[in-house]
Amino acid sequence: MTIGGALFDEVRNRWAAQIGVLRLDALEGYLARLVERRPVSADDLARFDDGPLEENRVAALDQDAQ
Repeated sequence: MTIGGALFDEVRNRWAAQIGVLRLDALEGYLARLVERRPVSADDLARFDDGPLEENRVAALDQDAQ
């Protein structure tokens, strides 16, 4: 985590030097609005279903049947 933070700070400082602190702050503001949190929906949950693969489901059903 510390390394990631240091790398982020390094990149941010480089960008600030290239485009200026005010423009970087504005860019961060625009990006923050693009990724605003929204309520989680059932569709979101379905997309992240990390249940077993279909082959594993069939194998589990076969084992249960025995």
